[in-house]
Amino acid sequence: MPRMRETDFIAQNKQKWRQLEDLKAQKKKDPEKLSDLFIEVTNDLSYAKTYYPNRSIRVYLNNLAMAVHSSVYRTKRGGFAALGRLFLDRIPRVYFEARFQVLIAAVIFFFAMGVGVFSTSQDPGFVNVMLGHEYVAMTIDNIAKGDPMAVYKQAGEMDFATFVTFNNIYVSFRVFLLGLALMVGTVFALLFEGVRIGCFFSLFHDYDLLGESLLTVFMHGTPEISAIVLAGGAGLELGRGLVFPGTYARKEAFLLGARRSVLMILGLVPVFIFAGFIEGFVTRHTDLPDPIRLGFILICLGFMLTYFVIMPIRRFGKGRSSSGEADMVPEIPEHDYQMDKVKTHGQLFGNAFAMFSKGFFPLLASASATGLVYTVLLFLWFRSGIWDVLSSGIPASLGALTPFGKVFFKVDELYDMTTFPILYLLAAAAVGVAISSALSKLSARFDHALSVNRILPMALLISFLMHGLFYVPAPWAFMLALIMGPLLSHFLIHRLFSDAGVNLSVKEILNGAYLRTLALWFVLFCCITLFMGFVNSGFTDIFFAQLLSNIHLLDEQYEILMALIKVMLTMTSLLLFLPLLVYGTYFAYQSEKEKLTAGHLMREVEQIGLRKKAYGIWREED
Repeated sequence: MPRMRETDFIAQNKQKWRQLEDLKAQKKKDPEKLSDLFIEVTNDLSYAKTYYPNRSIRVYLNNLAMAVHSSVYRTKRGGFAALGRLFLDRIPRVYFEARFQVLIAAVIFFFAMGVGVFSTSQDPGFVNVMLGHEYVAMTIDNIAKGDPMAVYKQAGEMDFATFVTFNNIYVSFRVFLLGLALMVGTVFALLFEGVRIGCFFSLFHDYDLLGESLLTVFMHGTPEISAIVLAGGAGLELGRGLVFPGTYARKEAFLLGARRSVLMILGLVPVFIFAGFIEGFVTRHTDLPDPIRLGFILICLGFMLTYFVIMPIRRFGKGRSSSGEADMVPEIPEHDYQMDKVKTHGQLFGNAFAMFSKGFFPLLASASATGLVYTVLLFLWFRSGIWDVLSSGIPASLGALTPFGKVFFKVDELYDMTTFPILYLLAAAAVGVAISSALSKLSARFDHALSVNRILPMALLISFLMHGLFYVPAPWAFMLALIMGPLLSHFLIHRLFSDAGVNLSVKEILNGAYLRTLALWFVLFCCITLFMGFVNSGFTDIFFAQLLSNIHLLDEQYEILMALIKVMLTMTSLLLFLPLLVYGTYFAYQSEKEKLTAGHLMREVEQIGLRKKAYGIWREED
């Protein structure tokens, strides 16, 4: 095959080499263009090594390829600059764009504080309902001992700071995520937290300690309470697109609100950590002079107002209110799952959540219907003796608690599969159907053409095996779940979705994918558990108590109904988010299969022989 003259080779390709040099020198590189040019230069290098092994052009191309490779694959710098842009530009921008939601959240919260103060003044027993008998009794006892703020001094500094930091994150994330309930959830959560804080200060006011409580609590409470309000604004922004999509399609409006609200919550993370540190290490020093404490409070208040209110208005309030929105509402294309590539953990999460969000509303309807059927069957099965089921195992010390506290323990009894084996059959069947539905969606989306008759039996088998762990003592059950979950899920995916021409065993897949799948399961499991924790929180008690307040029920009937409602919500939540685990496992499996077989690379190599022209030379047909 004749070769091209070196001068012609250089003349034909020097323009793209110059483009690559210019692109390499730029701070902001187009990754797609850089990748394309890099591939072409490596091809040129291969050609030069073959035909010009001792010429300077080979050395030049070798150095150019090495420099680009080093630029692409070296540890990326500029992290601090990106962090600075995040906290100094993007986060203030979204707080400006969501300023009305933040204002509404603040109005709701402080109105609720006023309700708490007024209600306590009218009914002193109301504080026991909102704060709990034990906490109120402990506080009164501390006041009698002359140390009303002793609650902040009981644990070690680091332990207490860690505890309150995670508690602050939990409360704020709950307020935020409940915005998914068409904003109503966030409104109720803000009302609940505001009323509790109003009751708290009213309690100290009754003992002439309001000033001391304000100076002590607001040392950490200024950033902490502000973060709750701001999280409420993020929750309203999260749900706004579902309720008021405006000129956008509902999906686009929701994604826009979700993107903004996530940035809003991200901006609160340093606030959570700072507030927890102050509460653990500083608040306990109640002997500090009042001017110092007041000055510290004003500094914290000044920072919160400056960063979250004043700076966003000053930077983005002059004719720039729509620029951020225009930047953040691209056309929403079909998600590219890149099934022919080896994926990072972030790409696996992205694929799982993209698949989940695409069918969210049908999945929600299906999960709700299954949860309702599960609860009805449970009630019908135990109808004659359901009160015995509900009343068993409640500690006598809980007798003084409200019906809400009793309901929590009774719901736990409803999931006791050892005592009530019928729950094993009902729960395993419901979960098996949910797994089968998720697998069917994957089959349809990626053209696997699997029938329900093949998917459903295997899904039920895996579900019944996993539910068998409820009969194992808790510590061993947790360990076995970590081991069996990825094993059984990959076995299921492998049996259903392995290609006929690919000879890979489950062992080969798990050798590379086990730890990745375990990490994926852990993070997704935390997401599911967090949401289910919200479902079983005091918020749902108050919400459904209000709905049932006009229905005249006996105490026993009320408690049974509340327990069954929680059973339905918990099962619905489980069935709603279970497909995330299925989707994540599927994409992890496909990624590991591509890594082991290099199927996409082999197909690309096969295409090389089909190219008729390269570097000015006509290839011979095979």
